[in-house]
Amino acid sequence: MPRHLRTLVAVVAMAIAICPAMDLAVSRAGASTGTAVNADRGSPERAAAKKRAAAKRAAMRRRAAARKRAAAKRAAMRRRAAARKRRSHRRSPVPKPPATPNVATPTSPSPVIEPGSQPVPPSSPSSASNTRLFAPTSVWNAPLAADVPLDPRSDGLVAALAAEVRREVDGNFGPWINFDKYSVPVYTVGADVPTVRVTLDAWNPALQRDFDAVPIPEGAREAAGDDRHLTVYQPSTDTLWEFWLARRAADGWHARWGGKMTDVSSNPGYFPNPYGASATSLPLLGGLMTIRELEAGQIDHALALAVPNTAAGSFTWPAQRGDGRTAGPDGIPEGTHLRIDPSLDLARLNLSPLALAMARAAQRYGIIIRDTAGCVVFYGEDPIATPGDPYGRIFGGDYPNRLLGGFPWGHLQVVAPPGT
Repeated sequence: MPRHLRTLVAVVAMAIAICPAMDLAVSRAGASTGTAVNADRGSPERAAAKKRAAAKRAAMRRRAAARKRAAAKRAAMRRRAAARKRRSHRRSPVPKPPATPNVATPTSPSPVIEPGSQPVPPSSPSSASNTRLFAPTSVWNAPLAADVPLDPRSDGLVAALAAEVRREVDGNFGPWINFDKYSVPVYTVGADVPTVRVTLDAWNPALQRDFDAVPIPEGAREAAGDDRHLTVYQPSTDTLWEFWLARRAADGWHARWGGKMTDVSSNPGYFPNPYGASATSLPLLGGLMTIRELEAGQIDHALALAVPNTAAGSFTWPAQRGDGRTAGPDGIPEGTHLRIDPSLDLARLNLSPLALAMARAAQRYGIIIRDTAGCVVFYGEDPIATPGDPYGRIFGGDYPNRLLGGFPWGHLQVVAPPGT
């Protein structure tokens, strides 16, 4: 074999012998490096660091959740504060509408169609008359004797009313005076006012005849609120009409119920059952504080009152019917006649001028439970029948529940009904 071939063969043999050793070294080196890497990944320091980082993230999540809860709590507090403010500034509560009178099934009422334009103020006199309404001996006008007999239930009924008053005072929403809604506008009209037909949206031929010719003045409006009351009084004929759910539609005036009272000046102060726009047949003008009276600071008749806790299934004279809803001893029968203890010196109570005028009337003539309502409420004449709104001046810019602060509810007494 030539020399150069022998040299080539020797080199190749050496290379073959060296390669396995190099492969083994490389394999061992790789194994050694992998072990080191794995050892580095599983070191206690690295695991502890990861644990600390996880704990830190969890703490951050807890703090974020706490901040979210605190923000939600603050938002809830703001909502409650806003709700309290709205209640304290609410102008009129929403009493329960009177029960539908117990009459035959009514015919379907016509659809309500609002007038196409705003009504104009009536040209005839439209505020409550100076004429004394009802008989001088009526329950509204007769002064109470100091020794008038009291109802045996007097203490319990007064305690139930006083408890309701405390609840409303604590909630800052009553007692109240309804005047701009859930009261009644009084249209006092002359003999020359044209009559209109008021369609009765219930079946009662006798009442429809009473509503066939009513001197409602042009531009008259019913009261705001669900009851939509309206009263028309004509001194020249000594007649009044009152309506419940009154509305003016495209075909004229409608009402769901009400009554006509003739010989008002000699009337005992109530409609026969089931007539009248209240749930008791006591007229809406009975116990109403007129704008003239409130401006003068003198009220010469009993006051009408509505309460939430009227007795279910019972009423007492002068009420002729009722819609009471409270069972048990806390229920006060509609028609209950209360008065302030005549021995109480009202001048020493530091009452507002409005509350003092009302307390004097309640002491001399009394307070009569006329209806069921959402809270304890008196009634002031609705000003929509008069030019302007005098109640800002009458109330002095304050709210009725504040003006009635200090009213001596705890000094009331229940007068026994006649003949008991």
